[in-house]
Amino acid sequence: KYAKELNYLKAIEELEYLKEMFPYDDEVIAAVSTYEKGYIEYIISNSEKVFKVPAADYEAAIGEINKGLQHFSNNTNLIEKKAYYETFAPVSVYDMEEIKGDPNKKNTDKDRYGNVYAKCFTSNGSGMDYSYKSDATYFLDSKYNTFSATVYGKSKSNLAGEMTIQIYADEKIVYQKLEWPDNSSSNLNIKLDITGVREVRIVLKGEHSFAGIGMTDMFVQKTVG
Repeated sequence: KYAKELNYLKAIEELEYLKEMFPYDDEVIAAVSTYEKGYIEYIISNSEKVFKVPAADYEAAIGEINKGLQHFSNNTNLIEKKAYYETFAPVSVYDMEEIKGDPNKKNTDKDRYGNVYAKCFTSNGSGMDYSYKSDATYFLDSKYNTFSATVYGKSKSNLAGEMTIQIYADEKIVYQKLEWPDNSSSNLNIKLDITGVREVRIVLKGEHSFAGIGMTDMFVQKTVG
């Protein structure tokens, strides 16, 4: 009755009670196994139903799988399905290890209006740090489909011609902004298709320590199932 209602956990609960009285009964043991399998298939089916747009729905799909893992934490099918959905989560480029170059990282940074950003690449220096350039290459291994980032201005100066943004995919320029003012009143949002790309190189250039631009929210993401 419970299984027909897809309430497999209640069915298993009833059978476990019966199993205490008849621990070696083949019919009871087989029924428990059947309903456990039915429940896991039901959970996976539910996760697949909500997984319509991978990049947007991976969290919902993982949520469904987690319901099953609460009861069967060692089930291989559930563990493998969760690992698959997790491959669609955005990955922070800031947290990756560059294979060459210097990303000139800052854990936090501010734009010209005082807005605070986390995990940034910057083109200017401060104090004794005279790094006016951020240039680093990352190995993506053709795992991702999109690259996204936000660029912000750091100074009230109007040094447009000296602020450069370049993004290379396998050594070919796929995005370039050669004159973007460091006093821009709005942020610059970048989104690129990087399907099949093995390496991405991100370059920010500035010529003055008192001016510059920064890049934040650098993410790559797998979007195709």
